[in-house]
Amino acid sequence: MITADQHWRWFTEFAEYELATGGPDPHAKYVGILAQPCDWKERVWRGGLYSAVYTAPTAEAIWRAWPYQRVAESSQGALLEWLTTHWAGLPLRRERRAVRTPEKLARCLWSYHQWMEYQLVPYVENLHPDPYKAYESMWGFADKALYGFGRYALTKLLDFYEQYCDVPIRMGDIRPVGGWSPRLTLALLFPQAHLDARSNSPGNIADADLWALIGQERLRDEGLELDWFRYEVMLCEYRQSVERERQYPGRSIDSELKYLQAVEHYWDAYAGSIDWSYRSDIWQVRQNIHPVECLGEYNGWDGPRDDLGGFLNASERTWSDQLWDYNAYRAGPVKEKEGGRDRIRDLARTALGKGAHEQSVAER
Repeated sequence: MITADQHWRWFTEFAEYELATGGPDPHAKYVGILAQPCDWKERVWRGGLYSAVYTAPTAEAIWRAWPYQRVAESSQGALLEWLTTHWAGLPLRRERRAVRTPEKLARCLWSYHQWMEYQLVPYVENLHPDPYKAYESMWGFADKALYGFGRYALTKLLDFYEQYCDVPIRMGDIRPVGGWSPRLTLALLFPQAHLDARSNSPGNIADADLWALIGQERLRDEGLELDWFRYEVMLCEYRQSVERERQYPGRSIDSELKYLQAVEHYWDAYAGSIDWSYRSDIWQVRQNIHPVECLGEYNGWDGPRDDLGGFLNASERTWSDQLWDYNAYRAGPVKEKEGGRDRIRDLARTALGKGAHEQSVAER
């Protein structure tokens, strides 16, 4: 039986170690960084593409073939035809069940483009001056208008707007309505609260808000001042580590490597239909924002390392590539790297003090 105190120690450790890798959600950073030279509408379009598919290489492939203006000059049917033809080269994360077919993804992207084209600009121009109230307003506006996004995709989309599109909004809670995953983690951290993670009754939502705030303040006392979006992501990912034995700090970096290789491999055969005549700039972005020891392309792995999923429960320690050499670990017992914990602490707090899209490993 894992105690609440043990969960807290592991959760805090997980959050710190994930920050030190350049996470959470590094794939959103890839898209945001690559979109910076674009005009505002193109950045917003690229953020929508990413939020629809949850993987940067697929979002990049769609954008190269379908930049904002081409969609404006075309039709949903033409977009569907292209998606159907190239579906094998457009992997989606498993969480995107809502758009798991070409038909559903075409409808999702078309609804987003039409929303951008006819509604979004005047709405942004008239946002409430309070960024938290503006967020709530935009959440309701987007939730009613967009097909196939849903709660978690909307959190990604609105965070992208705030971080990369200069939209003055700010998330003010963990989006508890329908957010059973982070609420289940809160139940692990605060068993005394007897939280019901599945009920959306007003009383249960109020309890979730209260204990989420208590948890955020406790993290702040540990030196980890997470905004609500990153806090919500950490809650979800920690539970996938401790209960499902799937997640570990840096796993999203590994999974994006797998997607990037698959997308490039497919599109190499279609050089005439999309411009993959040069290597994706995601490779350079990864090098800029992640410590090199976390990158499989330099260390000999090509995707998620499933054997690390159970590392926490088996060893009662949180995995970090900055603490242990993965290849040595696979061969047998391995000692911690000298100075690894200090480096993790420094990198995590640097990430909190400066936007990840503004910094590179070389600056640290």
